[in-house]
Amino acid sequence: MEDLQHDALREIIRHLPCVADRDDAADVCRKWRAALEVPLPDPKPPRQLPWLLLPSAGSTRACCLICGTGKDVCAIRHKLLATHGARLFGSYNGGWLFLARDHIRRHALVNIRAVLPNKNARFLDLPDALAPSLHHGRRDMVILAATLSSSPNEHNCIGAGIVMQWELIAGQRQMAFWRMGDSSISSPRELTSASAHHCSTKVEALKYSGSPTRDFKVYKMTDKQVIKDGVSKIEYTWSELESLDGLVLVAGRGCSRSYEVAEYVGRGLDEGVYFADDGAFHDSSMLLRGIHDRKYICSDNELWSEQGGPKVRRCFPVQGPSKNSGPVWLLP
Repeated sequence: MEDLQHDALREIIRHLPCVADRDDAADVCRKWRAALEVPLPDPKPPRQLPWLLLPSAGSTRACCLICGTGKDVCAIRHKLLATHGARLFGSYNGGWLFLARDHIRRHALVNIRAVLPNKNARFLDLPDALAPSLHHGRRDMVILAATLSSSPNEHNCIGAGIVMQWELIAGQRQMAFWRMGDSSISSPRELTSASAHHCSTKVEALKYSGSPTRDFKVYKMTDKQVIKDGVSKIEYTWSELESLDGLVLVAGRGCSRSYEVAEYVGRGLDEGVYFADDGAFHDSSMLLRGIHDRKYICSDNELWSEQGGPKVRRCFPVQGPSKNSGPVWLLP
């Protein structure tokens, strides 16, 4: 009988639409925790959509497109203590969040979904410096955006990021690679020659113009086999799409994803591009300012769509400037 109750509980909770609510159910009591000890399979459909994190002084709001388009009501908000006061610069599948705990230092990864209430988060440290080279010693650097080749718990996981060397003033931006556990970053050529990691695997690429954002262009990557100098190679090209044709695109630096509107009937989700303000990404001086002089604008978080009404419309809570970080998508 008890097994039947466990099975019934698992089946009911499996159909909660938001994965954060399903994670949270295990904290109700010991019996529920025992019943949910084995991870639940995701309901089909829909897939969980990313959360938009909006940092502010001493707190972080989580806007969930599943719980209610753009509303800060999701259970994931109870697990965001590790983000308070940090600069957020990307995420990876499974609830992994990239952050800098001291703004331009102490870069780390934390799994938000694994954080338990009233427990300290477990951080996986990331490199804070460029490794010494023939002409340079160890150099301080800051990670501006990042992604991973696989889950950081997997063997030979490789990180890739846009980094910037700094010493009193902002330096040149570079693409860099590292292995999880490295304390410094080697040159991209040195690391990529020993790995099969590809820098870009996106199907769609997004380009928007204006500030605030007013327009998007959407591209699709295609590949074809060509012969050059007698050698067969794969050549990649980008072609502009005339319409989204039922797609929902979540646009974020290093963490863009696409979904089918048809999977979310009745949930208020529209075809279009949901995007987060990342204007400060292009302002290198922002990183080196004191906390009272930093001003990350967090208000340009909206939906761009060609289906009726204005092309760009607000669908997230109004958020004032932050002294710590711009908004970022958290991938489930």
